[in-house]
Amino acid sequence: MTASSSACRWGAALLCACACTKGPPEIVVGSIALALPPALDNDAATREGVRAQVAARLADSAGVRFAPDRRHATHRLALDVEEIVRLPGSGRELRPVRVHLAPLAGGVDLATVGAGLPLLDVVASAITGFDDAWAVIKEERMLTTADDRALIASLAHPDRRVRDFVIQALGARRARQAVSSLCERLTVEPQPELVLRIIGALVAIGDNAAAEPLIELARDRSPALVVQIAYALGSLGGTVAEGYLVTLASGHPLPEVREAAAAALKDLAAKPRR
Repeated sequence: MTASSSACRWGAALLCACACTKGPPEIVVGSIALALPPALDNDAATREGVRAQVAARLADSAGVRFAPDRRHATHRLALDVEEIVRLPGSGRELRPVRVHLAPLAGGVDLATVGAGLPLLDVVASAITGFDDAWAVIKEERMLTTADDRALIASLAHPDRRVRDFVIQALGARRARQAVSSLCERLTVEPQPELVLRIIGALVAIGDNAAAEPLIELARDRSPALVVQIAYALGSLGGTVAEGYLVTLASGHPLPEVREAAAAALKDLAAKPRR
C-alpha cells in the first residue's frame, strides 16, 4: 500500500466519523514569541521576517485570528527555531521548529515539532518547519472536539504526531469503546514509543479486556517492554492478568522481569476485589 493511498483511506474514514462533530471554537492569538538560534538572537530582520510570515499564516487559518493588541486574546503562540541537525542513521538534515499553542485560560495545550528544510535562508527554513508543525496542530485542534469515534479512526493517521495525540486523548477520556481498537493497534504501530503510549492509554481506561492482547504482545519482546506490560497488567487486574503475572514472577529467566511481575502482583493484591 502506498503512503498516498493509506492517507486517502484514513482521510475518508475520518471524514465519515467527523460528519456530525462540531468543530473547535475560534481562537484569537495575541502574541507570537520567537526563539532563534543563539547566532541569530540579535538579528532583527530575521526575527521580524519569521514573525510576519507566521502572522500571515495564522490569518489564513480557519478558526484562528491574530490580534497583536492582545485585548481579546485567547491563546499565545511560541516558536523555538533550532540549528540545522543531521538525523542519525538516515543522514537526513532538517531544522527542528517547535510550535506551542497555549491557551491563556483553560483549554488544551498543543505543541509539536516541525521538520524545516535545511535552507541557508533562515526565514524560509523556519517557515517550512512552522508549516509542518502547524498542519499537525490544526488537525489536533479539530480532534479536541471530535467524538470518540473520530479519535478511534485517527489511530491510523499517517503522521505519528497525530497518532500520539489521539492515543493520549483516548486515555485521558477513558474511552472504553476504544479498547479493542487500541489493542489492535498494539501489533501494527511501527513506532515503539507509541506502543508504550497505547499501553499507558489502556491502563488509564482500566478495562481488563486488554489483558490478553497485552500478554500476546509480550511474547518474544524485549525485557524492557515485558516489564512495562507486567506493570500494566498489575494495574488492570483480573484473573487472566493475575495468572500471567504469577507465571512471570515464578518462571521468567530474567530477574528484572520476575521482580516487576512480583511488584505488580503485590499491587494487585492490595486492590479491592471487584
